[in-house]
Amino acid sequence: MTASDRLEQFEQEFRLRLADAGMLATRLGDALPEGVQGKDVPTSTVFRLLHATESLYHSAVLVLSEPETSLGALALLRSLIETWVHLHFIGYGDPEGAACRALRLERGWAEEVVGLAHAAKKSKLGDSVAQAERRRQDIQALWDQNGCRGKIRSYRDITSTIRAIEEAFPGLDWLYTAWKSASLMTHVGGWDWAITAQVDGRLGPAGPAPSHRATRLNHIEVVWANIGYTSLYIAGVDQSVGAGLHFHEACQRALDDPFVSGACAGEYD
Repeated sequence: MTASDRLEQFEQEFRLRLADAGMLATRLGDALPEGVQGKDVPTSTVFRLLHATESLYHSAVLVLSEPETSLGALALLRSLIETWVHLHFIGYGDPEGAACRALRLERGWAEEVVGLAHAAKKSKLGDSVAQAERRRQDIQALWDQNGCRGKIRSYRDITSTIRAIEEAFPGLDWLYTAWKSASLMTHVGGWDWAITAQVDGRLGPAGPAPSHRATRLNHIEVVWANIGYTSLYIAGVDQSVGAGLHFHEACQRALDDPFVSGACAGEYD
């Protein structure tokens, strides 16, 4: 088989796998409970996280479909990893303390949004200060009702939780490096490996090899699967029956896929 034939075969199979990856978000949505209200912490915090993260997950899968856009998946991976980190912080520990761990995160968000709202008002981008202040007051009320203590959670806490995940889950020793790489890409750095000399001698972007794109897909699916597992655990969904089991089984099929494993190993490069 020629290099051109291998690449064509990869593209055909890879697009099918991307379609399957997109369905994992639907599977998770089907398994989540209904009727959750804002006061129902920590489950309401899970829903707030998933509301934004599902769109980012779909975007990461979508940009992998073309070599020219696939670098975007690495930048989007940062948000997905951080969602998992937040959920791990909430879900792993004393179950009785999960609500307060969620509210430590919510308080951190609320403070950030208030600062952002004041900055937007000064720059005449809009006046959302009152809304942000109300949100902070609502979170504070839930904090008081639950008798919570402890410092608010901020971005500075991400690193230690990623390290804790790596220690807790064998085989995830790539997570910190992937997060740092994604962060660097978000800040428009670390892309040198994607630049090569063109036919006319000038430097330009090179289409990432199939192994790069397959590895990105694998990392994205691993992170999404664990986002789902942890979300369902926090929400009290039984993952051994019904929609919870269906999500779990779909994730396992994706993560055990021999095509992706082979592509990651360079079979189509």
